Amino acid sequence: INAEYMGIRVRLLLKDALLSQWKAFGVKLIGPMVRTLRNNSSPSHEFQLLRGLLINLLMEFAEVTHPIVQEALAMFSHIDMVPIEIQPAIYYAAVKFGPPSNFDVLLEIAREGTRISQQSSIYRALANTPYPEKRQILLNETLEGGTVRPQDADDVLAMIISSDEGLLDGWKFLQQNWTLIRERYATDSGQIGRIVSSLASRCSTKTFLTEVETFIKRYSPEESRRHVGRALEVANINVGWFSANMTTLQTYLENII
Repeated sequence: INAEYMGIRVRLLLKDALLSQWKAFGVKLIGPMVRTLRNNSSPSHEFQLLRGLLINLLMEFAEVTHPIVQEALAMFSHIDMVPIEIQPAIYYAAVKFGPPSNFDVLLEIAREGTRISQQSSIYRALANTPYPEKRQILLNETLEGGTVRPQDADDVLAMIISSDEGLLDGWKFLQQNWTLIRERYATDSGQIGRIVSSLASRCSTKTFLTEVETFIKRYSPEESRRHVGRALEVANINVGWFSANMTTLQTYLENII
């Protein structure tokens, strides 16, 4: 999980040439483990959970042509036959690497509400769509309701902001609809805090952090200041760490592949 988190954050800063090295490093590290786990003839529940976690993590590094990505896309077409522990990873791969229609299929599953125990995993997969028009549908759902339940809306918005593709769209949506979002969560400062924490966690440069910090301090409701303040404090620490260690990280990646 920490590796996945670092992978998402580092990609905001790496140059194109170095990004390919970073992704190659992830595939080289995780790919063999996924293949080894796949060959187990009688996997336990814990074993399948680990397999699903590693497939999910591999999706952060692999390209669509990778054999395990292709296998995951094929498994989505008969998802009910896939072990339940692995299904969240297959949802994620299907939306991230598949055609736009995969988003529609998974959105319909969410709308039907037949997989309540997997609702969070379904939302996370939908939040990582690479198609802007699909992402906008999900963003609108967080305010309009329907597919996204009101009690889940803040989590879904946070997931979109936390995704590689959705950060800028989510940030724009947050600014444009801040008044309505404040009104909706006026009685629950924790929900505002979760949304802002997701945004702050993506601030890997001082410029972006300053933009976010200025907006939040200007418009944040008083009751959520404690949550927002903590998120911005952590973001400042993260920005400082990347500023101090980016050269070392680049050198490491250039030498390891």
